[in-house]
Amino acid sequence: ETFDWLDELAGLPVIVLEWGYSSAGDIMRPEDVIPNEIDNHEQKKWCFGWETGDEVLPHTFEMQGRYITEAMEIIGERAVGQYYYHWKDSQKCSCGEDDCPMEANWGFVDVNGGLKPSYYAMRDAIAQMKR
Repeated sequence: ETFDWLDELAGLPVIVLEWGYSSAGDIMRPEDVIPNEIDNHEQKKWCFGWETGDEVLPHTFEMQGRYITEAMEIIGERAVGQYYYHWKDSQKCSCGEDDCPMEANWGFVDVNGGLKPSYYAMRDAIAQMKR
């Protein structure tokens, strides 16, 4: 929908900036989410997961890889470029806490440099685009 809207608005090539899906962190219960009043860093939980219509998928290594696979199918068809956030997981969140998942688990590799499913998903998506 957003690509269609941008095409109608400007009709120019699109570059997708800083997109991704975190590979860790629990999701708050919907009744605990108060818009514009929740501090995810304080809760150390997400207000959202990947909503597929039937279910909300968690933030795991496997779901991060799946998200990249599915997103790259769309991005590859509709954008002229993209920037994925981030190469490597961080030990600490930007809030300074080790156990806060908000800004620490977006990478293709874990904190020790081990390859995650997201690495393989992006590698395969790029290979598919070359065909």
